Amino acid sequence: MGAIDTYVFTTVLSDGTIEVFFSPKNFVNDLSIENVYLYCHKNILYIVNENNFSINELTIFDLSGSVLWQGKPRKRQLALNVVNGIYIVRIAANNQFSITKIFIQR
Repeated sequence: MGAIDTYVFTTVLSDGTIEVFFSPKNFVNDLSIENVYLYCHKNILYIVNENNFSINELTIFDLSGSVLWQGKPRKRQLALNVVNGIYIVRIAANNQFSITKIFIQR
């Protein structure tokens, strides 16, 4: 699984509130499988596999946990028919697995 992140806030407003800004990440490189990267452009998920590991299974979930796609990708790209949003991707490759999130935008 991915690492657990710790956040330290260095700026706290005088009333004790903290401002946090989020922006979608289209390129995800936080997979724990070395040299395997995912990115999405126009509803196509691209798989960059620099070590040419055999990807045994790729599963895409929506945030409710429903499986949207599962299988062994035959190509390095996967056409998706989903709405804009954040999705969970699980990859099993080289006797390892990793789970990450990706923002998919049409």
